[in-house]
Amino acid sequence: MNTDKRIVFLAYSMSGGGLESQIAQLTDAFTKKGLAADLLLWNDDIGYDTAINIINLEKLFGSKTIVSKFKKYWFIKRYLKSKKIDILIDLRHRTKPCLEVFLSNFVLNIKTFSAVHSSDIGAYGFKNKYLVRFIFNKNKQIVCVSKCIAVKIKNAFPFLKNVHYIHNIYEKPNALEELASPINHKYILFSGRIHAEEKQVDQLIWSYKNSEVYNSDVHLVLLGWDEKNLQLQQLVNQLELNNFVHFFPFQSTVQQFYHHALLTVLCSRFEGLPMTLIESLAFETPVVSFDCPCGPSEIIEDDINGRLIKNQDFNELAMVLRELCHSEDRLKFYKENALQSIEKFTTEKVINNWLHLINT
Repeated sequence: MNTDKRIVFLAYSMSGGGLESQIAQLTDAFTKKGLAADLLLWNDDIGYDTAINIINLEKLFGSKTIVSKFKKYWFIKRYLKSKKIDILIDLRHRTKPCLEVFLSNFVLNIKTFSAVHSSDIGAYGFKNKYLVRFIFNKNKQIVCVSKCIAVKIKNAFPFLKNVHYIHNIYEKPNALEELASPINHKYILFSGRIHAEEKQVDQLIWSYKNSEVYNSDVHLVLLGWDEKNLQLQQLVNQLELNNFVHFFPFQSTVQQFYHHALLTVLCSRFEGLPMTLIESLAFETPVVSFDCPCGPSEIIEDDINGRLIKNQDFNELAMVLRELCHSEDRLKFYKENALQSIEKFTTEKVINNWLHLINT
């Protein structure tokens, strides 16, 4: 499947988390198939590689001042017209409803596919119920990264008839044999924005403590640490876990962390489609997560490729960590099912879904 439409992407940044990783994956896949024109990037914030041509708006016009913002909006409007763009894929957060009404009707006023990456739909243009009709007008199609989010939006705004879902992309990199383990111990992995409140990493540290797996020399690796934020280190000190909990800052290459982990754990209050679980399974590493809204239940087949735990039950989380870290046979069984369970996230399938939507 192909398209003759001219497509461009718009995003705020491309480094630091699962959303930014997905922006890189999606734009790269479109570009390699000859489908996309450019990526309009609002901030000079790039931490992932992509084949797409990036137009760095912050480098062109600066940042943070009202004048620079106006220049960026004016550039985008002229760009869409002068380049005769048919389709805009909008990967931004949309937290200011009044601004989004202006953008939808006067700047981004072409056929637009507005992505929603989180079950916290208020961050994507759904804060003000009255303005939703004007933000997601006849030019807008809403594309959610999970079925759960699409259902949530349809239930909240039954008048919207333009809501779809397409899963995120993930393809496993090569050359695993060359990747050394980040620590010389068995470990449980958390990967993501460690200090984001919804990730509840402080509670994860408590669950790790309560599981007592450190007595079996199973460590906890926290990947995505902000070196300016010390609260979690203080908690580790308080719990006397300094020798067992390891903090790593954001890495542009994370394969070795997944590849050598016993399992990857997630205990968020909410998600969208957590890429850390998909990435982990791509490296045949089992996953454990709360059944939170939204996404984990569309990735994890309970007791097949990992464990899906009752939402916000930290006692059960500690118990499952203890059980799995002492059950090589169970982990091996989950590993054997990992790759098959994420076939629906392959580039070919996801891009075909996008093209079907764009063409129809």
